[in-house]
Amino acid sequence: MANKDNKPQRSVFRSIGSGLNSLYGLIGGWAEEWVEKASKGKFELIAEWFLRRLERQYSQHGNPLLRGDLFEYAKAAYPQRQYPTAWTDMPDDIRRPLIWDGKLLNGADVAELVKAEVKERDIARTFVLAGRRAVVVSILLIVALFWPLSEYYGDLFSYAESRAFGGYDGSLLEYPQWAEDAGAWGPIISWYALDFIASCWSAFVTVLVFVVPIILLIPVIWTFAFAGATQNLWDGLAAPLRAATRDSRMFWKANTMFRQLQYTAYCRQVDDANNYLKDKPVIAVGRAMGVSRSRGDNEAPVEDQIVCFDGESLRQHTMILGGTGEGKTRMVIKPLVKGVVEADWKDHKMGAYITDGKGNLWQDLQHLFAHRKSDIRILGTDQGHQGLDLMAGMTPLQVSTTFATINKQLGDAGTDNYWPKAAALLLMNVAMVAQALDMHEKTRNEWIDEKNFRPYSILALSHIAASEPEMRDCIAKVHEIVREVRSEGKPSPEFEAVLEDAMDAADYLEDAFLESLAKETRGSIVSHITNTIGFFKGHRGLSDRFCRGTYTDVVDVDYALQGGIIMVAIGPTKHGVVGHIVANWLKTRLYTLANRRLIDDPAACESTSCMMVADEFQLLAVAGDDECSDTQFWSTSRQTGLFLISASQSLAALKQKMGETGMAAFVNLMRSKIVMKVEEIASLEYVMKISGQANRGQEYEVGFYATQALREKALGNVGRKRFGLSLRNGFLPQKFSASTFPGDAFNRQYPLERDRKTFDADRAIMFRKEDKEREAMMGVTHGSKFDFDELLVGKNLAWAMIQRAGCDRTDIIDLDFERAA
Repeated sequence: MANKDNKPQRSVFRSIGSGLNSLYGLIGGWAEEWVEKASKGKFELIAEWFLRRLERQYSQHGNPLLRGDLFEYAKAAYPQRQYPTAWTDMPDDIRRPLIWDGKLLNGADVAELVKAEVKERDIARTFVLAGRRAVVVSILLIVALFWPLSEYYGDLFSYAESRAFGGYDGSLLEYPQWAEDAGAWGPIISWYALDFIASCWSAFVTVLVFVVPIILLIPVIWTFAFAGATQNLWDGLAAPLRAATRDSRMFWKANTMFRQLQYTAYCRQVDDANNYLKDKPVIAVGRAMGVSRSRGDNEAPVEDQIVCFDGESLRQHTMILGGTGEGKTRMVIKPLVKGVVEADWKDHKMGAYITDGKGNLWQDLQHLFAHRKSDIRILGTDQGHQGLDLMAGMTPLQVSTTFATINKQLGDAGTDNYWPKAAALLLMNVAMVAQALDMHEKTRNEWIDEKNFRPYSILALSHIAASEPEMRDCIAKVHEIVREVRSEGKPSPEFEAVLEDAMDAADYLEDAFLESLAKETRGSIVSHITNTIGFFKGHRGLSDRFCRGTYTDVVDVDYALQGGIIMVAIGPTKHGVVGHIVANWLKTRLYTLANRRLIDDPAACESTSCMMVADEFQLLAVAGDDECSDTQFWSTSRQTGLFLISASQSLAALKQKMGETGMAAFVNLMRSKIVMKVEEIASLEYVMKISGQANRGQEYEVGFYATQALREKALGNVGRKRFGLSLRNGFLPQKFSASTFPGDAFNRQYPLERDRKTFDADRAIMFRKEDKEREAMMGVTHGSKFDFDELLVGKNLAWAMIQRAGCDRTDIIDLDFERAA
């Protein structure tokens, strides 16, 4: 039939249904309330009896879920050997939901979780509702069926009475007034007896006609209504979890092998967290926003989960990027440092080395170490600060290497040509000569008295290298000392070794440098030295405390390696280029002493760690092949006990100082990364690349979502308990079905209503279901997991890749999570 014939029919049926529903709402609702009051809790008692009966009936059932053995059901659904994480307690910050790739871990539909939400009291409540409905519906049905035949039933009652009393028409039941007037009590008594019998008979017939059908109908209708009420309860709870999602249809099967690898890694992560790392501190970083998981990343934290470091992961180095004023110090460095210094490291000692390219960071962090005030040492030029002979304990080779490192940091990234190498070689030989002069007590004292610095000091090396007469005097002095010492007897092995090196160096300086090289060539080589350490003469405060070798109130940077707190109050902001050089030299010296400790005292490396916190790290970073460059040292530094928390403005800033290759090497060594708002393109592209890719699409269909995480965000992870009955519940036969299968991926009702014209058209629309399903599922693109806009939100929201128990997790996190909570 045509649409014009169908539409009125549907309209009439809907109107009738709506009217009946409203009518029952007025009559039936009141009737059910009255039945509930009249029953005085009898339905509840029946419900309790019913549930006890069910428990006894199914107590030996083969299905553990039916017999109420949830433990056995869980063992069958998630065998412990196959799914160990389902049976293991673990830290909250690494716990992942059972939903992977849109399904439960064992492949079941997510709506299976609804079974945990249906409680015994819920079943009892639906049973009571069904009982009230059964009584009311039974009465209404009997009345509806028998009321139109009331005259027929009246005649039936009369006929039943006449047959019961000998065929009389009922006149026999008239009161015998005549007997009362005559005083004959026998007929009166007989009349009362007969009237009582007639009344009982009428009641029996009434019960037979009305009450018995009601009693017989109640269990049947109760069963139908109970099935309907339970179905409404289930559908209400399951509705959000049965919404269609792309990941459950497309990616569960496609990701089978990769998911197996992910789960294996997750099991090992949990095992490490519960065993190897159980006594290590856990330090919170931020609150996950759930963006990665919403795009199908099974390894990502769920929304609102706290993202943490453990004591082992933190020691694998952290890089922080963020534009000027984004709050790197306030929102990341301070909370991390606070977490480290307040953590319980058991018997493990934790030192700290605080530095930055500007020399101001120590003031921001000093209060965090208030409880360790006696452990704090500040390297600086103010009153109460201490100094350090920058060359103390260093070999000439180490001095030369440190100089080359700083020279490279002050110059262009990647510079590696003849002049810097020649300058480093010259400085090493000068240092060998100066070391011999310094070990000779008389000569050392003469230098201190005459020049106010030791021969083996930064100022002395600059002085000797820059002055040809001074260099020749030192060469001559070395020969004099050798003759003097050897004439007095055999010197100590240590002094003998120094003298031999000094003689070789003197020969090099005299023959290979002073005599063989042209004056212009020597000048170019020397300029690389003076342009680096020659500036020390221009800052009296720094030179006195760090470059002369005569300052007495000193502390070495390895104090931090021993568990103390070193704070560097030196930088270009206050001390200019000299402060920059000293800060870099101190950092390189720390690397050198850390490497030395690994060789001399490996046990100390195991028992004591040192946290190096470096803000504006681009001002301190150095690339190179030597062991104290930032591209080499951090690859092995974990063994030394020294780990880094660095902060820079962008990758471009690091690239400018370290070069493309050096920057890439350094960034790869930083296992954890936190990137705040930064507008520099290279940094944003790096984040997008390292985050990986995801399948993303436009889910325009109502009730259809890309992932279960998005579905949960929109609908919640459990529906509403609906305790109620529709009009059909109880009136029509009904079965209960605990379906968990997801719904359609597209809205079927819309095209049916829009295009309904003929029966053939309806069939055509139904045949399009597969096409519509495929269209909804396949409308995806494989691209970057994050967009530029998401990385530029700012306001203490940052992209983070945080190591935890051997695995990394990537997401946008809220750094201000404590205030947000």
